[in-house]
Amino acid sequence: MVSENSEILMGIDCVLETIHKALIWVIDRGGDRDQTIQPLIWMKQYFIIRLRENRHLSYKGKAMSIRQISKKAHLIYSTYSQESAEV
Repeated sequence: MVSENSEILMGIDCVLETIHKALIWVIDRGGDRDQTIQPLIWMKQYFIIRLRENRHLSYKGKAMSIRQISKKAHLIYSTYSQESAEV
C-alpha cells in the first residue's frame, strides 16, 4: 500500500518529467504537511498550499499561528475572511 504522501510526490514527479517547464503547484489543505512541503522545497518548486488553521510558521523568528501572522503582516492587497466576513 502506498501512502498518500508518496502518491502526491509521485504525481508531481510524473508531471515534472512530462512538462519540463517551470510550474507553480497549487495544493489544497491535504498537502499541508511537512512530508509534502519539504520535498517541494528540496526540489526548488514554487507552490501555494491552502494551510490548515492550526498550522504554525516562523514569522520574524517567532513561531506563530497563521491567524496571528495574518493580523501582523502588512499586505498590499485587500483581504477577505470568509469566517468573519471582514474586508
